[in-house]
Amino acid sequence: SADKKYDEALQELTAVKAAKPGEPLLGMAMLSMAYIQELKGSYEAAAAEFEAIGALPEVSAGVRAEACTNAGRLDLQLKELNKAAAALKRADIPDLRSTTAAAWSMDAKSLLVALESGEYGPYKPETAPVKL
Repeated sequence: SADKKYDEALQELTAVKAAKPGEPLLGMAMLSMAYIQELKGSYEAAAAEFEAIGALPEVSAGVRAEACTNAGRLDLQLKELNKAAAALKRADIPDLRSTTAAAWSMDAKSLLVALESGEYGPYKPETAPVKL
C-alpha cells in the first residue's frame, strides 16, 4: 500500500537524518520527510516539520525558504491564517547567492498577497501589506 511505502521512505530518511550528513543531503532529506507527511494527509504534522526546517541555520537558504513557503501554504489550507502569514514572511531570506531562495521567496510573497487580499477568508494583517 502507499502508506506502507511512505512509512518505509520515512524510516530510510530518518536514518539519513540521524547520520547527520552535511548540506545539501540533510536539507533534502528533511524536506522529503515533510512532503511525505503531506502526501499521507498529515497536514498539521507536515506544516510543523516545514516550520522546524525553516528555522534551522545549518541548512541552506534555499531549503529554509522552501520550508517556510510550504509551512505557510499548508497553514493556509488549514485556515491558520496568522501562522501562515508569519511563515510566508520568514520565507523572505535574503541570500544573493541563492536563486532557489529567491524563487521560493517570490512564491511566498504571491501567497501572502493572496492571503492579504482575502482569497483565503477574512484576514486582518498585523503589519502593512506586502509589496511585490
